Amino acid sequence: MKTTQDDEMPGFEQLFGELRSLLQGAHADSTREWLSLLGLLEQMPEPQRSGLAIAYARDLARGWDDEVRRLVIRTSARSQSAAQHDLLCPDLSRHPELLTLARTLHVEGEAGTLSQLS
Repeated sequence: MKTTQDDEMPGFEQLFGELRSLLQGAHADSTREWLSLLGLLEQMPEPQRSGLAIAYARDLARGWDDEVRRLVIRTSARSQSAAQHDLLCPDLSRHPELLTLARTLHVEGEAGTLSQLS
């Protein structure tokens, strides 16, 4: 018998099945699918996300357009608060491996902030 927690949190097998379907879909190179991909990967538990799912996604998404595989990095406090509502800004401090999927990075922030990052 499933518990309430099982009903609320999809398991890795279910999420990986959704990932497989998404990556093998007819329109698997659109921004909508990219956002779905990031969302699915953020839900996956470790170590399966970094060990299996990221490598699988990277392999199947390699033919996607570079502009579709885009992430936004916000460097100022004001732009970081906006990132909470932007699906192109996954929490890279919690999921740094998502950065390996991106081909285009868009960095937003104040000019002096970039020097603080290095």
